[in-house]
Amino acid sequence: MAGLGEWQGIDSYAARFDPLPFLAWVVPCLLLAVTFPMFLAAVHATTPPSRQIWSLTSLVFGAMYGAVLVTNYWLLASVVRSALVAGETEGLQWLVIGSPHTITGALEGVGYAFMGISALFVGFAFSGGRVASWTRWMFVANGVGGLAGFVVFGLSEILPAPFVIIGWAGLAVWNLTFPVATVLAALAQRPRTRSIGAAGGERAEPSRAALAGSTPRIADLG
Repeated sequence: MAGLGEWQGIDSYAARFDPLPFLAWVVPCLLLAVTFPMFLAAVHATTPPSRQIWSLTSLVFGAMYGAVLVTNYWLLASVVRSALVAGETEGLQWLVIGSPHTITGALEGVGYAFMGISALFVGFAFSGGRVASWTRWMFVANGVGGLAGFVVFGLSEILPAPFVIIGWAGLAVWNLTFPVATVLAALAQRPRTRSIGAAGGERAEPSRAALAGSTPRIADLG
């Protein structure tokens, strides 16, 4: 998290802690962890059956990402924040983001690794025209960038220093491609959504007609 600087111990961290910027970071991350699996579910519902193995696998990893990071960010927003505000710092170095031995930081990395794998798979759920092709490669780039950041920063203590550049580059790619990929996905799936809606209407109409035909009339009963 930006603004807290180099780790100097939990007491120094607590002295510099400001809950408003902290929540301004945590809340959007929490909302993303809730909404991304919903986005994947919508993609899966509108993906042709021949490619649903990709969208379903993506949804599985996306659900794992959501489960891990919703829990993680809620823990940060509630337990960690309130403890820091109250000045109760004993043992808190294991839970704050910024500590070199943080549990929540490790969970955050694992969650975004699941998200990166999910992005890789959902990319291959898109096929067809130019928009679908751009969507596919945006998601693939997003997944590769996210996984690169996870691996490099997760192993930063044993990797040579130049690898850090690869990690930051991966995170930059993630930040740039994610909004583009999701917008392109909405555009690519729009024709499919319309065709599903039209097909559903066509199936529903005969059902209403059949129901009307099967309803006995008063004259027939007489």
